[in-house]
Amino acid sequence: MAKTTAPTFQMIPASKITKATNDRKCFDEEALKDLAWSIKTNGLAQPITVRVMGDAFELVAGERRLRAMTEILGNDEIPCIVQVYDDDKAVAIMLAENTSRVDLNPMEEAEAYQARLDKGWTVEHLADTAGVSKDVVRKRVALLGLIDEIKQLVRFGHLGLGHADAMTALDHNRQISALRILQQSAGGMPIATFREVCNALLAEQSQECLFDLALDLAQEALEGAGRWIGGSSAEVNVPTADDLPALVVKRERGMTAAYAIEAYIATLQAQGLDREAAVIGTLYSGLVKSSLMKPRKRLTPKPAPFTT
Repeated sequence: MAKTTAPTFQMIPASKITKATNDRKCFDEEALKDLAWSIKTNGLAQPITVRVMGDAFELVAGERRLRAMTEILGNDEIPCIVQVYDDDKAVAIMLAENTSRVDLNPMEEAEAYQARLDKGWTVEHLADTAGVSKDVVRKRVALLGLIDEIKQLVRFGHLGLGHADAMTALDHNRQISALRILQQSAGGMPIATFREVCNALLAEQSQECLFDLALDLAQEALEGAGRWIGGSSAEVNVPTADDLPALVVKRERGMTAAYAIEAYIATLQAQGLDREAAVIGTLYSGLVKSSLMKPRKRLTPKPAPFTT
């Protein structure tokens, strides 16, 4: 719990003020010069905030003002509001100041949110402290899954946030593809169009993941071969659905598992169950392509009755 000691105003030597790890890493030099000119001309509208750390003071809020006064104006003493804060309170105030004044670029914002989530903050507490919605917190954190090249483009303002958000659900290879498509588009690409590109890549990615799942299931089936008893009394521990058509096949000459699966896919399609048919088809394709099942063989026609 933070102590409730009343704040005090002090003029503190600049040499006794240490900078905490700030969420903000990039400082615009021209903007700092403008701020320094404003302080020199009109005075400091709001002192910086520090907290007591032993015999020294740690900066809590106002790093831009501190940099302008020390690095540009060369001030030896700094007007400060001195508070007694614990670590959680100090990082909460830093976050609130940075986000409320738009002092963070999107990547810095994402890193700031993630750092606090790693310390056990909830998304709700983080959103309330930063003064943003929970959706914004989640979207910013998702940016951390982008490849380094895209992160740098976002960090330095060379890639819009909307375009970056559209790529966060893609794996790294498809992020590279999406970025290449974007960079090769003449005159840039509207966000709506780029989202369509990313959605197409995501659909391809989802199908690939489903195919990988099919291979995993097939491998499990292969490893379990020889340890089962077939027939109606066989125990099969997989999910089933009562609202789907039953698989009805007869053991007869020429019947294969591949034939039965293809016949069942056709039954599903005939009943308008295209999504279910695609799932079974993906599994079947995976089994065949991984050489765990032979492709379909046509039933051998029964010989015609002998007549004289």
